[in-house]
Order: sequence, then C-alpha cells, then structure tokens
Amino acid sequence: CDGRAVPSREVGGSGLARAQELCGVVKGRPMMHQYTTTFADFKAAQRLFSRRNWKSKVSFLFWFRILPVLGLISIALLIWDIRFRDFEFSPGFAGILGGMAWFGLYVPLCRPFLLRRLYKRMKNGRPEGSPTEIGIEGGELISRLPGLSEARFKRPSIVGSIENETMMLLFVGKKIFLILPKLALPEVALQEVKEWLRLPVEGQS
Repeated sequence: CDGRAVPSREVGGSGLARAQELCGVVKGRPMMHQYTTTFADFKAAQRLFSRRNWKSKVSFLFWFRILPVLGLISIALLIWDIRFRDFEFSPGFAGILGGMAWFGLYVPLCRPFLLRRLYKRMKNGRPEGSPTEIGIEGGELISRLPGLSEARFKRPSIVGSIENETMMLLFVGKKIFLILPKLALPEVALQEVKEWLRLPVEGQS
C-alpha cells in the first residue's frame, strides 16, 4: 500500500457471506480484539508513516539525513576556521554556517522529545499498557478505549492504508491514522480488517 485509498472489489457468492459475517450481519455481534500500543509501536508507526509515498520519503531524507550532515559539515568548517585560520570567514558566511549548524542538528536532536510528547498526547493520560479494542459491527470499524470512548468508522471513512511486516496504519485523514501493531494482534483480527477494507465503497469501481 502507498497510503492512498484502498481499491474496492466486487464481493459475491461465499465472499458476500464472509463480508456479511465481518459486518456483524450473520453473527449479530461485534468481534472485538484487544491490544496495547507501546512507545516502540508508536515510533515504528511514525517511521512507516514517513515512508508512505515518494514525497514523504524525500522529506524524511532531507530533514533527518541531509540536514544533519550539512550541520556537522558546518560545525567542522567553523571549528577549522576558528582554530587554524583565526576567523578568516566573512561575518556573513560564518553566520550562514552557524545557522546551518544549529538548524541541521536541532531537528534530529529534538525529534525523540517530540515523539515522546506526541505519544503522551495520544495516550491522553491513560497509564502505560492500557488496552485498545478493535472490531467490526454493522459494516463499521470500531476503535474503542474500554470505559472511555469509542469511534466508529464506515468504510468510506478509511481513506487509505499502509503496512509492513510489523505495523498497519489505517488513515482517517491525510495525517491522522489508527495504529495496529501486528505483533500485538491475532492474525484473525488483521485478516478481518483486511477483508473489511476490500468491501465495496460507493463511488468506486
């Protein structure tokens, strides 16, 4: 997947029966699966998100690979000029190098603190290890924080998905997604979600 809307396909025969079962039509009850999202899962989700398409890959490469290298080069040039050339660089050029050094190292050095802050915001005061539940009922995907809140998504609400060996992200907006850590969920739960994603979406062929 590349983060775009998941193509739908026609469901017929036994596929229709399976789709109805997934939607809670046959069994008449939601099939909920419980899991926890750790800080390691959150970081893995952010890495996957940064690789969702070529634009995000280029952006990640620039901010967290190229800029830090430029920052280190700028620091090395400044040290060389100060120690061995007694400030021969012009004030303007030295200022540019200083700015590149600061900006090039600020972003990657602050990223761990920013990720931890975003993770705490996602947890919303809940203790570490608090469970999340996911299931499908009546054609809707349910994401539930037991005893706190519940969100229901119709199939068109999920505008895209992306996954790798350990993580699946379901996009409800351009930069808003549900995190499904594969290692924390049973295979049947992941299969149910994937089959639900393949259900027909009105307006798509």
